[in-house]
Amino acid sequence: MIYDIVYDKGTRLRVRAGKEAFTKEETYGLSETLLEYDFIDEVTISHRNGSILIFYNDISKKAEILHILDKISQADLYEGKATDNISLAEISNDFFFRLSKHVLKRYLFKIILPIPFRKVRMLYHAAHYLYHGLDSLTSFRADVALLDGTAIAASLITRNYKSVGSMMFLLSISDMLEDYTMQKTKSTLKSSLALNIDSVWKVDIDDEGNEIESQSPLSQIKKGDKIRIRTGAIIPVDGVIADGDAMINEASMTGESLAVHKSEGKAVHAGTVVEEGSIVIEVRSVNDETRLNKIIDMIEDSEELKASIQSKAEKLADSIVPYSLLTTALTYLLTGNTSKALAVLMVDFSCAIKLTTPISVISAMKEASDNRMMVKGGKHLESYANADTIVFDKTGTLTNAHPVLEKVIPCGKYERDEVLRIAACIEEHFAHSVATAIVKQAEEEGLHHEEDHSEVEYIVAHGSQLHMMAKRQSLEADTS
Repeated sequence: MIYDIVYDKGTRLRVRAGKEAFTKEETYGLSETLLEYDFIDEVTISHRNGSILIFYNDISKKAEILHILDKISQADLYEGKATDNISLAEISNDFFFRLSKHVLKRYLFKIILPIPFRKVRMLYHAAHYLYHGLDSLTSFRADVALLDGTAIAASLITRNYKSVGSMMFLLSISDMLEDYTMQKTKSTLKSSLALNIDSVWKVDIDDEGNEIESQSPLSQIKKGDKIRIRTGAIIPVDGVIADGDAMINEASMTGESLAVHKSEGKAVHAGTVVEEGSIVIEVRSVNDETRLNKIIDMIEDSEELKASIQSKAEKLADSIVPYSLLTTALTYLLTGNTSKALAVLMVDFSCAIKLTTPISVISAMKEASDNRMMVKGGKHLESYANADTIVFDKTGTLTNAHPVLEKVIPCGKYERDEVLRIAACIEEHFAHSVATAIVKQAEEEGLHHEEDHSEVEYIVAHGSQLHMMAKRQSLEADTS
């Protein structure tokens, strides 16, 4: 890759490869490539000017980073997928870019365009509002579109072009803000439900009939492939269990908190979690075809994330339209002055209501985000204000999402430390959350143990019974 170093200070390095160096999709793949190195913490790439900003954690690695960039050729670039953080950043950057461009064009055209050309451009943009206003009029609807069209038409008739430009400028900003709010909330919702799994263990059969497991990117998994999912892992595909059995938590699909025992031939879905056991899944659906992604798409298409206060604001704006038009007509009849009548129409202009409401929602959601609270839409934020009872899913919300050993009560002649040591010796073979808590407590207290028991057999859904038997056998063996 040919590039110029434009910034180099501390552990921050920015290089520029030029405007046509890579496409937007190729920047995602390039980010993935660079982030594979453990000494690179963060990468920000712009396809517009070919800029690559790299944050790294070891200043001695700068020469190696430059060597990595030198080796990257056009053939090494590939199209990747944007991460959730990149998608959110792009939405914000795109909004501010559009807003800046809109403001710059407004004032720049005032300077460089001759007045006749500015009038033609103004009429071109005004046609949109005039068309919708006429549509409302012919449909006998007294709404904001009618008010917009009337105000703009009246200003054009009286040749008040400055007012026309200001009105259309504010209306376009209002539309941008509303679009930005919807994109931001939908993207946040989608990222909260996304699996964020990059690779899986693919199972193949060699010539001798033995299973061979190899790590493979999830993007390369296709229908008919087999993958292995072990205890604690999230299932990333829809499929059927080809081998093994497990206790699977399907709360993400059904809302049921208790795990379900599933064996060979049973269907499993992406987003569910293997709590106990190990299974081989034959893939039936992957990526956008899974049931989880279809649920996300359904939410995106049907969920009205806009706060009802925004709808109320629009209804309020619609409801005052007849009075605004009536007051304007009366003013003209009483005074015969077009400017005064138009002034009444402008004073009650509804774009202020439409503009301030989405700004308020965005500000509130940003404030919540700064305090580590994610609000999935303006309507939910508004509902919170009216709530008198809040129900929490306590695990992981009000608690640490994992149990902690509180107390050990020994029986008979055994000391507390000995009981904990023996229990940890047995429980270290299992991935259950209670077993993990016991083992962790023994480690924290420095209670080391030897493997002085026979092989431990584990049966899915009967683990706790087997634990007790194993402990009792160990205690009896120790006594003898």
